Amino acid sequence: MLLLLLATASARGPASSASQRLPCRGLRGPARRDCVENATAAAERRGITSVASARGGWVCRAALVMKQGQGHHVSVNPKQRAAIDKKCGFDPRNPRFPARDADAGLVVAVHHNGFGNQLFQLAFAKLWAAASGADFAAALIDRREIPFEEQPKYKNGVVVPPRLPPHSDVGWRLFEQYFSNESLGRRDRLGTCAPLVPYENQYVGNGTRILGGRGADTKRIPLEKQLVGALAANDTCLKTLGYFQDYSLYAGLAGYLRKEIAPTPVDLVEGPGPDDVVIHIRKCRTAASGVHGLNKDQYYNWDNYFRHIFAGLDLRNGSVKVVTVCSEDSNFANSVLPELVQHVNATHVQPDRVRAVKMDPRHHRGNMRVIEDFTYLTRAKRLIVTESTFAWWAAFLGDADEIHAPGLGRMPVPAGEPRYVFHDMHSRQYWGRYDATRGTIVYADDATTEKIYRNWTAADLQGCPRGKFGMTGGCGTA
Repeated sequence: MLLLLLATASARGPASSASQRLPCRGLRGPARRDCVENATAAAERRGITSVASARGGWVCRAALVMKQGQGHHVSVNPKQRAAIDKKCGFDPRNPRFPARDADAGLVVAVHHNGFGNQLFQLAFAKLWAAASGADFAAALIDRREIPFEEQPKYKNGVVVPPRLPPHSDVGWRLFEQYFSNESLGRRDRLGTCAPLVPYENQYVGNGTRILGGRGADTKRIPLEKQLVGALAANDTCLKTLGYFQDYSLYAGLAGYLRKEIAPTPVDLVEGPGPDDVVIHIRKCRTAASGVHGLNKDQYYNWDNYFRHIFAGLDLRNGSVKVVTVCSEDSNFANSVLPELVQHVNATHVQPDRVRAVKMDPRHHRGNMRVIEDFTYLTRAKRLIVTESTFAWWAAFLGDADEIHAPGLGRMPVPAGEPRYVFHDMHSRQYWGRYDATRGTIVYADDATTEKIYRNWTAADLQGCPRGKFGMTGGCGTA
């Protein structure tokens, strides 16, 4: 799919542009090694802004955003991003990528942690490959690529291999099951990448380079220095190893990524209705349960989050559906689910109602459940999400026309995406929209917010069905 898209006229820029900007292409052996070393040293003297600007396009945007953010979830603001795009000559409304270059090498997305984290890793590497005219491939993290060396552990006298980051195996199996081989790229070329061991400070060698964005990586080699090397050198293999969870990397590219990250179609027994409100809940238990009490996910409850959203929603023609891994047992009792059932007559979407019409017998049932939930969320027209990489991508890539999402937290905030309405429960501000003139999210003023709450109370006292009310007052008014 990547090669097909790069071959289309709408996505293709000047065929020679990438080659002109990377001086070591076409060289082999010692000549190439010396060229890469010299080019990198010269680039470091020029600085990242100069090097990135010379490359231009999306990789320029990515480098300057990452340089400025310098953090896991830290994003530049939309005005800063617009200035970066101007400097880079990058227009996200019409992204133009160079034609495939046979000498451009391979960009590898190193997958680790859960399914949602791996979607960020896939998107970042696909964009870097497309913007470089390079081949792309996805691969599960190697045990030698974990952040820190673990002390050897033995079982029956045999060394036990170090553990992979949590959920890496499961997330990768989901990718192999949910995406076609074409979407996962040229995995037949992974043998061209030399093995490197980050915890032994190996980030460049034998034509391979690791661009490491994890905290352990940037402590060993500053991120800016890594970016300069990745921009200046033409490595045979560039491995991107990190989280890359900065919205500014993907801003304005939802349409392009929707085509690029195209999963295998799944036919569900039942999908959401066009007027339904679909909620995704990541965690089962709340802070009141005493479990994981310090995890911010637990505080997305009725009083501080959902109540304020439903105060402004019209539910006359739709119902509320909840997608979650919680089951109706003790976890259910300690979660926000009973509150949603009580206040808006929410329905917990049961696995048998979301089940795929047909299932490949080779696929694990538990994995298929996750795929079915993701598919269900992407087909919702009205969606409410909390802090979850899984739900973040379902919203960003999905069909929803209206998405209610946190305006502050650990997940990237897609300010500038017109489909989003933001709710900041930390500062008690709700119903925010991005204002391009001010370059920030503008929330409803206190008077408007108070009016919403008065309508909620009035609706209850008038005997309106729970949730059947609107912002302007009265049962079911819009």
